[in-house]
Amino acid sequence: QQIFQSSDAHGGQYAAEIKTEFLGDSVGIMTGAFSNAEFQFDIGALVGGTPIDEALGYSGGEPITAQVDSVSAWIKMDANNTDDGAILVQAVKTYQGSNGDSTVAVGEGYFTIPSATTTTYTQFAVPLNYPDPNAVPDHLVVVFTSSSIIGTQTVDNSMKVDDVSYSYAGPNSIWQPLFSEKKLLVYPVP
Repeated sequence: QQIFQSSDAHGGQYAAEIKTEFLGDSVGIMTGAFSNAEFQFDIGALVGGTPIDEALGYSGGEPITAQVDSVSAWIKMDANNTDDGAILVQAVKTYQGSNGDSTVAVGEGYFTIPSATTTTYTQFAVPLNYPDPNAVPDHLVVVFTSSSIIGTQTVDNSMKVDDVSYSYAGPNSIWQPLFSEKKLLVYPVP
């Protein structure tokens, strides 16, 4: 198990806690991930030596109607961590094609969470960059990882995530909550 409910929360009763764990000899050490999208892993590719960032896909996310300016979250890393965590944000657009739908990231943001300096809840805001200022995304995907996806990962590296929100671009934007304590789906379901 890599995702837990933690009573050590910034706001409300609970926070999500993710951990990097050893998942057996075939897979090895895998960073914990928490997202508003559903992950798809190509286990065969992982076992065959494909880098994790190439064997990972996702679907879903938060429906949006305009460019998101930034995503904010309160993060707490374990004092014993040796790996930095990360937040990856993508604003995606879905295109219908003759071979099915495909999604393209039209805006992105990334932030490394330093392990040694984030042992109390600290707010991080990840701005999104849009190469095309006229691009209109239809979904927002946010991924938190307990260790970097690329590079070394250490078993039991952990990150708590709470009070995640986003804001649209523009002067009159308000922060929208992204996760709710009332509904949280965890994959895979045993």
